[in-house]
Amino acid sequence: MSKKRGELHLYGVGVNGGIAHYDGVEWRRIESGTNLTFLDIYGATDSETGEQQILALCSENIPHERGLYRLQANMATALSTYPLQYDLSGIWFVPNKHYYLVGSGMFEKTLLSDSAWENGKPGIVKYGLSGIRGNGLNDVFAVGAYGECLHWNGKSWQSYIDKTGIEYGGYGSVAVKGDLVIAVGVNSPRAAVIVGRRKTIR
Repeated sequence: MSKKRGELHLYGVGVNGGIAHYDGVEWRRIESGTNLTFLDIYGATDSETGEQQILALCSENIPHERGLYRLQANMATALSTYPLQYDLSGIWFVPNKHYYLVGSGMFEKTLLSDSAWENGKPGIVKYGLSGIRGNGLNDVFAVGAYGECLHWNGKSWQSYIDKTGIEYGGYGSVAVKGDLVIAVGVNSPRAAVIVGRRKTIR
C-alpha cells in the first residue's frame, strides 16, 4: 500500500547540523544553518488546539555553543536559548504549557515566546543531565552523570542516585511510558541500563 505525500512525517537529526524530513514519499534534507551536532529531538501535540510542535536541540561543549530549532515541514527555525551559556543535551515539553532543557543544569519556560530560560532547579541538579522525558506535567524524569535519576511528581523533585548511581559514567537518555521508565548509558567500560516500575498502591 503506497503512502501519499503528507500522510506521514518523520524527522531525523545528527552531526554537522543535519536534519532530514520524510513526508510519506521521500526524504529531504532541511538546511539548519548550523554545524553543531543535534543531540535530541522531541515532538508533541497541544491537546487543546491540535497544534503540533517538533523541537530539536544541538550543542557543543568545546567551545560552548547551543541551538534550539522548531521543525515545520521542510523548514527549521532557530529559537532563543537566552541567557544560557553552556552545553545542552536534552529537551522535553508539553506544548504551550511547559518546556524543559537539560545539560549543565535544568532550564524551564512556560511558553516558547517567553523572553528567557530560567534555571529552575539550582538546588536539585548536582550533576550534568543528559536526557529528560515525561508522561505529563506531573510525571517527569531526568537522568545524567554518575547515574543521576530525578523525578518530578508535580510537587517536588526526588533524586534516586542512591539506587541508580554509577561510579564511572552516567545515563545518556531516558524513556517513559505509563508506569515504566528505562534509562541507558555507560558504567565504564560496560553499558548500563536501569528499569523502573511504579508500584501500585491498593
